[in-house]
Amino acid sequence: MSRQVYFAFNSCQLDEQAQTLVLEQAAWLAANPGVSIEIIGYCDQSGPKDYNMALGKKRANAVKTFLESLGIEPQRLTEVSHGEKSPIRTTTNQAAARINRRVEFKIQPAA
Repeated sequence: MSRQVYFAFNSCQLDEQAQTLVLEQAAWLAANPGVSIEIIGYCDQSGPKDYNMALGKKRANAVKTFLESLGIEPQRLTEVSHGEKSPIRTTTNQAAARINRRVEFKIQPAA
């Protein structure tokens, strides 16, 4: 469950590679029906903070919607945005920006 889904600049669209990763997450979730996850959206630092928070939320929601379309129950999925907080790389070059435009999955404790 530690894989990350990456996004193009200013986008919340799941490309073919992202869809493949989300399909793998859906298979893992289907095999572990007692697990819930938090879907966390992130952005690079190129936009205003408010915009990045909204874009991070859209990215997390895109992943959540795709997981639901694959049969994962909505109550097992929570989406949240961290915007530009918690970058993987703090440099401002394009390679770092690409790594920071992502969604991560966090397993939620059992209720």
